[in-house]
Amino acid sequence: MYKPKFLITFFLFLFISLDVYSQSANPVILKDGLVINLGRYSRDKVLSPDAVTAAILTGRWKTPVEYEQLKNNDTIAGTWKKITADDNGWIRDNSLRNAYVYFSYNSDKDDIALVEAMGNENFYINGDIRSGNPYRYQDGYEAWEPRFDYSLIPVKIKKGNNDFLFACSRGMLKVKIHPGQHGLIFDPTDLTNPDIILNKSADTYGAIPVINATEEYYKGLSIKTWAEGSTPEYYPVNEISPLSILKMPFRIKLDAKNSAGTFKFNIALVKKGSAGEETLSSCIIDLKVVDPGDTHKETFISKMDGSVQYYAVNPPKDLRTKPALFLSLHGAGVEAINQATSYDHKNWGYIVAPTNRRPYGYNWENWGMKDGLEVLDIAKKEFGIDTNRVYLTGHSMGGHGTWQLGYNFADKFAAIGPSAGWISIWSYRIVGMEDSSNVKKMLVRSTKQSDTYSFTTNLKPDGIYIIHGQDDDNVPIGQAYSIVDNLSKFHKDYVFHIQPGAGHWWDVSDEPGAPQRARCGRGGD
Repeated sequence: MYKPKFLITFFLFLFISLDVYSQSANPVILKDGLVINLGRYSRDKVLSPDAVTAAILTGRWKTPVEYEQLKNNDTIAGTWKKITADDNGWIRDNSLRNAYVYFSYNSDKDDIALVEAMGNENFYINGDIRSGNPYRYQDGYEAWEPRFDYSLIPVKIKKGNNDFLFACSRGMLKVKIHPGQHGLIFDPTDLTNPDIILNKSADTYGAIPVINATEEYYKGLSIKTWAEGSTPEYYPVNEISPLSILKMPFRIKLDAKNSAGTFKFNIALVKKGSAGEETLSSCIIDLKVVDPGDTHKETFISKMDGSVQYYAVNPPKDLRTKPALFLSLHGAGVEAINQATSYDHKNWGYIVAPTNRRPYGYNWENWGMKDGLEVLDIAKKEFGIDTNRVYLTGHSMGGHGTWQLGYNFADKFAAIGPSAGWISIWSYRIVGMEDSSNVKKMLVRSTKQSDTYSFTTNLKPDGIYIIHGQDDDNVPIGQAYSIVDNLSKFHKDYVFHIQPGAGHWWDVSDEPGAPQRARCGRGGD
């Protein structure tokens, strides 16, 4: 994995309240457990039924013991075996692929804790399911890397033994329990914020998670924000459910800043009453002020769900005509800001990179596709784009997204340029879903919008430039050959470039910028 050309400076956080989450002084790392493997994951094998989940849902679950066999419909699904984490708390073993790991956690009292799990798909605590964090596979991060250390799940711990069960598919797991967490807690490890443009007033939004480490409902609260010398702004919070995480929008309204750098910005969760305001949680963050010509982040409130999302903008230098727009879709594990920064500035158009909601997100399908289209519409209006010169590109998962957005909305783009993109979830990851039964036919039909091969004729009006490394071991070049074979039957305006000897990431030019965008992270996972 390569670092991007330009390192990204992340927010620095200063805390003014104990209501801001910080690492527990004495977190408990779960090390000694039991693992049961339900069958190795492979692209050409349909996995066996999840006997563990079946046991939980049917009330047949019981605390496992070593060497005990688990049955599903009189068939042995697997055997529980001991497993132990290393000195750093990590379990890294192939037996954790399509597996569950069980830990017993003993508490001397009823409590509320934050579970910080890494590498798991989900987990159960005493039979109740919670979300996982499959993309965190390390403890620390370099400045340029997308972070995945924001998953802190509030759970109720009972006095005595507690059953923890972690579903794993990637061959790794680490679990930290942070006991004694109570109240409403800001978690600034997962901020969504814009950059502030130098000499320009700001009226925009950010978002910060609040962890409700209580069993109470909270209603009628507000997020209060202000900088030194500014008037406080309030954003209403409708409801916060017990033992939940809510990422809350907040307002950023500021007079123009006349110097680049960072400044302090205050965030508080408040309850208004007849006696005044009660502050329930608070923190201070650093906002960054950047030059208008710098690559930067902008935010918007999504029409889909009211959440705050961001996109990255790489503005043109020496623009002399009505600008073009290059919508650039990032690969799996890549931040939008890294995607945009890895290009050199153009002199005839804006490079805009939407987020897909997360560095992995939705594979640029479903909500990810809609997120890309929202950003496309915003960018066209904000930057006065020449609508005849709107282009779509992306690398790896973003290459797949280029096919997806391209054939679904071919009228919005003059040309598309997929780089090292996989074509369809069926061609890339899943084999064995032939229409051999009514159930399989139903499943395939419900996902037909993902079948790129069936809709490529929509791309007849668009120019297409396909690029792929000859020795790509992440997204095999066979993906590109297959779509070229499809296009050759009807399309008259496409180019297929194979880079000899190149893998998934490569750069053969001394010129700054793309294709160094491929250096920003993992591939088409």
